[in-house]
Amino acid sequence: MVNLRQHSIESEAGKAEVADAIQAWISLKNAQWNNREQRPALENILKILRFVGLQCDSRGITGDATRSRRNGPARRELTVELDQEGIVPQRGFPPQFGSDSNGVYDVVCTWNYSPHAVTSLSTVTRSARNGQRALIVFYFGGLTKPARNEIRTNCIRDNLSFALLDEILFEFLATVDRQSRFETFIKCALAYSAPNPYIPEDRLSEAVPPEMFYGRESIAAGIEYGSTHFLFGGRQVGKTALLRHIRRRGNDREGRRFTWFIDLKAEGYISGAPDKDPMAVWEMLLRLFKEDGLLGEDPSEVPSESIPGLLGGTIQQDGRFRVLILLDESDRFLELDMDSGSRVVEAMRSLMRDTNDRFKVVFAGLHRVQRFALTRRENTPFYSFGFDPSTPRRGGLGPFKYDEAQRLVVEPMRAIGIEFESPLLVDTILTHTECHPAEIQFFCHRLVALLRESGILDTPPYSIRQNHVDEVANSEHIRKGIRRRYEVTFELDERYRAISLSMIHHYHGPESPALEPLSVSAVRDLVRDLIQNDQIWDNFDESKLSDVELESLLNELVGLGILVKHGTGYRVRSQRIARVFGRSEDVIDEIVKISEGR
Repeated sequence: MVNLRQHSIESEAGKAEVADAIQAWISLKNAQWNNREQRPALENILKILRFVGLQCDSRGITGDATRSRRNGPARRELTVELDQEGIVPQRGFPPQFGSDSNGVYDVVCTWNYSPHAVTSLSTVTRSARNGQRALIVFYFGGLTKPARNEIRTNCIRDNLSFALLDEILFEFLATVDRQSRFETFIKCALAYSAPNPYIPEDRLSEAVPPEMFYGRESIAAGIEYGSTHFLFGGRQVGKTALLRHIRRRGNDREGRRFTWFIDLKAEGYISGAPDKDPMAVWEMLLRLFKEDGLLGEDPSEVPSESIPGLLGGTIQQDGRFRVLILLDESDRFLELDMDSGSRVVEAMRSLMRDTNDRFKVVFAGLHRVQRFALTRRENTPFYSFGFDPSTPRRGGLGPFKYDEAQRLVVEPMRAIGIEFESPLLVDTILTHTECHPAEIQFFCHRLVALLRESGILDTPPYSIRQNHVDEVANSEHIRKGIRRRYEVTFELDERYRAISLSMIHHYHGPESPALEPLSVSAVRDLVRDLIQNDQIWDNFDESKLSDVELESLLNELVGLGILVKHGTGYRVRSQRIARVFGRSEDVIDEIVKISEGR
């Protein structure tokens, strides 16, 4: 370790830090110890951790323990807790070592262990399996290529994800700029591990880590600083992820800027459950003001009707004061409030107007939010939200833009040592997923798993080839996953299913009708002709469903990614969507089930 290229470190302070770390590594490597009293100096371990980029000291150490045998394997295990505010999430970086770590890192220092034994240590299997915790392993020796391959094989077999620092990687990191050393260390180390930063299908309903949040910046700007008051789109299109992203970056107590996120579904506004008074939302907002100490004297008893005035008065006292309220899962709440005369929404609109939008509310949800957002009735409070009916997609969240989708495919792959044999393969993935964020996530999650299952023999960067992409794209697993996403959406409104299946059946017809958009009235006739069900007939009767209301339903299906609009007509979005629902006879079977009320 005496021939390090320290000339690549520009500053004298940087060179001194590297030299100090080298000496700490040598001291740890040469340590001879057989009991707790003789164990290696903790300060040397901390120096190595600071060298790789974790700013820690002995005050953050917990759970320090040693294991040793005379002249045999020895290890020291500890947990390091950092100030989480110092962790800045980076796009594409494995969340396990970023936001998911919550600033807590398990560290294992090993002496005289074989590479195979390291991956079988109880601490490693407990912390590293499925990427449960951020784990760093110091291996005081140099790993050969066969040894690294053995570790990689064991990690893939047991689904272990951890960062191993050996002497060779240590020497390389000594030539890396301090600001990027931690990122470089994790990326180099995880290439021989088994992390999968993409979100599998069964976890798509969970919060998206900030490292895996891509795009939507123009929509976020409209919510934070513009006139966007509604956010709507289909299931798993990224509404909640966007709101949480805005929430993470939106608080500035010194600047008197606050952003609060409320999940109204979690607060009890659920279809099928006992109706909850919409006025209760004011009590939620009052609680948030209290929790942040913004009301001065604690108003213990405030009637719901008086809360808007109290909050408005608080905001008016300070010209810097800005509050952004993000109401997720708003569908049922808006429905109940409209049934009771839109009292809450009207009061919110008045408060926004009186404070010049320094108090701002954004409603996010599915089809009902879209209907409220696109309302053209001037006697509703929604019409006065500054929403322009001539731009009906405003506030709508659909598939990614191409460059956003491309980054989501490429950057997390690169962070774990995977690249594409050809850029055209990225285009193929985006064609199969149609740039839908959830579909990109579980497509790429499966792609990473397949690459590893097929047996990695080369060294990083590992190459994804055409056969890998084709196998995932044609798998029944992917087709069923996409279908399940649509099925969940269909449960929201039975008319979604009736329209979608009728138009997909039309798509499969003998006269290539997929190229011919259908008018609103033609869609109505198609549904009533194909589905022989009294309830469906009644639901699509013009006296029950006007052309304007049917057009709204069709626009919702555009937002859900099933239909596309051309001029004033609609058609199935693509051949891929039709394939998701099976062959023509499969679609007919589904239509028969609806006709028979099954």
